[in-house]
Amino acid sequence: MKRLKLAYFILLHLVLVGVTWKSDFLNRVQFYFQGTRGEAENMEQYQRMLGFHSRSVEAVPDDAFIFIGDSLVQGLSVVAVHPLSVNYGIGRDTTKGVLDRLPIYMPALERAGGIVIAIGVNDLHYRGVDDALENYAQILASLPEGRPIFLSAILPVDLNLGEKFGEQGEWIEKFNQGLKSLAEERDGVTLIESGEVLDLDQDGRLDAKFHIGDGLHLNSAGNRVWAQRMREELQGGPNHSIK
Repeated sequence: MKRLKLAYFILLHLVLVGVTWKSDFLNRVQFYFQGTRGEAENMEQYQRMLGFHSRSVEAVPDDAFIFIGDSLVQGLSVVAVHPLSVNYGIGRDTTKGVLDRLPIYMPALERAGGIVIAIGVNDLHYRGVDDALENYAQILASLPEGRPIFLSAILPVDLNLGEKFGEQGEWIEKFNQGLKSLAEERDGVTLIESGEVLDLDQDGRLDAKFHIGDGLHLNSAGNRVWAQRMREELQGGPNHSIK
């Protein structure tokens, strides 16, 4: 009888392990304890989004503008920036995540009218600014030659409200300075800086009227202003003018 109970106990635990392994239970536990600190590329939702993207790449029309980034891009109506655009933003992504998934988009990137990259703010949870910029340099090196490239600097954030950023405004400032240098090193690259339109009082913080209350994510007004800023840069960007 004892042996039967022991066998039942072992079998039950094996079933539970199998169920949790096949489900996203472990990811959910990790997310619960780590919050936004579980890198996006390890999440089931992230992999699902990649699957959607990979199945759409071949259908991307020639000369489309391709937007790649994190939740800020994912929440952006990219057709407000350019009428022929594709949104490949994935929430919580990092420079490492973009670098890893870039090959998926290469068939479309090689035919693109322009490439817009907006990534980096989530990296401050995982790596130093120098490592993040090294990832970004590899991203640029991987992009096809002869296509206009637009890099969005990290947008202003309200560090007082965005508790997860702590006192890391210096990290963001240094990252944006490094990104400017990277943009200057390659022909056909434009850096889009949006601080002047999202931080109107120039106090170094994202204006309250432009975010959803977390000091980071743009609301409708913020997205409208950001889209307009990018549209202006795309119109005057190197070797390309949108209609």
